Amino acid sequence: MTLRPILLRWHFPVLLLLIGLAGDPAWADFARKPKEEPAAQQSPSLPNLWVFAIGINRYQDHNLPANKYAVADAEAIVAVFQKQQGKLFKEVHTVLITDHSAVPPTRRQILETLTYPKGAGPNELIVVFFAGHGEVDERGRFYLLPTDVAGSEIGTVRATAIYGNELARNLDGPAQKLLLLDAAFSGSPSNGVLQGLQGVNAVVLTSGEGVATESGDLGHGHFTLAVLEGLSGKADANGDKSVSIKELDAYVSQRVPEVSKGRQRPVTYVSGQYVDFPVASVESGANR
Repeated sequence: MTLRPILLRWHFPVLLLLIGLAGDPAWADFARKPKEEPAAQQSPSLPNLWVFAIGINRYQDHNLPANKYAVADAEAIVAVFQKQQGKLFKEVHTVLITDHSAVPPTRRQILETLTYPKGAGPNELIVVFFAGHGEVDERGRFYLLPTDVAGSEIGTVRATAIYGNELARNLDGPAQKLLLLDAAFSGSPSNGVLQGLQGVNAVVLTSGEGVATESGDLGHGHFTLAVLEGLSGKADANGDKSVSIKELDAYVSQRVPEVSKGRQRPVTYVSGQYVDFPVASVESGANR
């Protein structure tokens, strides 16, 4: 019987306090606030991807034969990389320069456009794709030919073409670089592009040492077709839903001789150490 008065004596002041607070607007606001959950651990932000695709079917110098699918190749490369936004990359920034674009694929425009990603960080990736004509000089050095390349004499061509050191100046920076060159002679042992990229962190996949071949049935150059297939998942050799640069390299090296019936064999160059890195996130079973 003595227990009840003791409990009342301890709880009565508390009861009065609660009754008083119930009429306080500040207390009412506090009571309505949802319970705060602990902050969720944020995943590291995804890197950005920068894609520059150049496709040239027709040249101002009509002595240079027209390509059939270089423009389609460049458009398809942009489309396949755009699918990586929000998956492997946070943002996918693309620039497409072709016969049909507002910006023509001239020497000046190509080099100026390549300065765009100067602020790309060390975890980001820059992809440069070129489908068009290539040429080698008397020393076997390779050049990319823009649409306004002048003359047929090698000296004139060299003055108006794009050499590797020019690419290197415009691509200098900490970001990883991947160059995809679907052009005749791009796999030349004296590839001027690769020589110019010495000291720049880059992997260069080329269509081979000879003439680049195209397929009317498939609507693409054989090299570009293999790259597109690989990035869509067929290069995912270990089934981890990711395509790395080494997996893409291996797939392209095997696939191009198949679709070209042995007429074309791609060549890969690496500036510095060949470090593997992911280039595409793919769906399960895409490599089947």
